[in-house]
Amino acid sequence: MAIVKAMEALENTNIKNSRRRIATIYTDSKVTIQSIKNYRNHKSLIEKIRKKAIELEKKEWTIQITWIKAHVGHYGNELADNLAKGATKNKETIYKKIPKSQIVQQVTQQSIEKWQTQWEQTTKGLITKQFLPNIKEILRKRIQLTPNLTAIVTAHGKTNDYLHRFKIIDSSECPCGTGNQTVEHLIYECPKLQREREREREKERERSPNKKHRKTRYLAEGKKLTYE
Repeated sequence: MAIVKAMEALENTNIKNSRRRIATIYTDSKVTIQSIKNYRNHKSLIEKIRKKAIELEKKEWTIQITWIKAHVGHYGNELADNLAKGATKNKETIYKKIPKSQIVQQVTQQSIEKWQTQWEQTTKGLITKQFLPNIKEILRKRIQLTPNLTAIVTAHGKTNDYLHRFKIIDSSECPCGTGNQTVEHLIYECPKLQREREREREKERERSPNKKHRKTRYLAEGKKLTYE
């Protein structure tokens, strides 16, 4: 915005036709200079700077935008910083456009919050919610769905408990003889899987010191527990 305002000031500067019209605009923002040079960047302010530059060239202005280091005592730069700080206390708004990236971020955040609320309120997927309670965390980890992972988090795999529920087999008991063969039993309790369980726990201790996140990290790997 400061560059745009500088160009607007040049437009209103009266100079005799016989004099050369040359102006250098200094900025401590390398990002802005790079954005102006990048013609794939079509953000509103960048386009406005380009448009102003073309308008000034038509009025025989030669404009150069140059980078200077900030906070090293350049009088003009320090003055601009002070004016910018003063402007933050002014209630008048001179630029009302919101960047597209910010809108996308806000809409995404609102969608995740709505999704989380619906996820917490639904009476379905109770077992899945035990494994994956936090929507934002799931999206952040970008968990890849696999048949094994889906079977684990939905408890719809070929466990004895699941098969017994639909009367496909006579008993839900695990071959280990210590309880029903549920998903949680296989992951946390079954003695036949103790060696695999300890190996995975050790990996999780190394990768994730935060105990609260270990279950989700384990599921993200889509590990398959095999038993006899």
